[in-house]
Amino acid sequence: MLNSIPPVFWREPFSRLCFVLMLFLAMPSPTWAKNSFSTIFYNARTDVGQWFKELVSPPAKKYMETYSRGPLKVFLLENTPLLQAGKKVVYLGWAGGEEGEEVSSYQIEVTGNGETWSTTTSSAFVEIKAADFKFEADNDYVIRVSCCTVKGKEGQTVPHQFTVVKNVEAAYLLDEQLSSNLSSLEKQLTKATRLAKQGDQYKLEAYQILIGILKEVQGVSELQKLKKGLETGLLPKN
Repeated sequence: MLNSIPPVFWREPFSRLCFVLMLFLAMPSPTWAKNSFSTIFYNARTDVGQWFKELVSPPAKKYMETYSRGPLKVFLLENTPLLQAGKKVVYLGWAGGEEGEEVSSYQIEVTGNGETWSTTTSSAFVEIKAADFKFEADNDYVIRVSCCTVKGKEGQTVPHQFTVVKNVEAAYLLDEQLSSNLSSLEKQLTKATRLAKQGDQYKLEAYQILIGILKEVQGVSELQKLKKGLETGLLPKN
């Protein structure tokens, strides 16, 4: 294509500009541009829209801000949730730290099935890769999260148990009419929301799906709201 363009063409600035614009418009759109979530977030008739509306309400905003500055809470692991086996990476986030003090780091320790793994992170989020620690079905695991403040003070340790199963089954399946109007990412987002709607047992698995979407789609602030909602225990209402 480029060889067929006369040399004189490149000497005209306007012609060069038009050619560059033509190439830009012909390029495939990036993933984030192809998958706009605006409809599903701001349509209160969808499961995702209902949950998002709850999370942006003034009481919810105040609640999330309070827990972000409060004591360490790992809401995702409360009440022995389920996690589906076979994941390459398991994601975990939490809220708070040492009340009234700035946290410098968090320590995470995972035990179960005769194995132990630990790490340190500066953020309230951790990725546990299967290459480092494998979660096998039909086993219970304990995760301990603790924090250390900027001043060197050791914070509280929060231990929680959860169960790994072969399949996490819940009533989250999409009906045909709804699924036909959604992109694949919107289907995944609806699946995560409907899982979280089932209650504490399913919130950890819902979080895995949500973080998977966040890894694929950049710059969607609404997704961050849902992430924060799960990390602070604000599950969608039935």
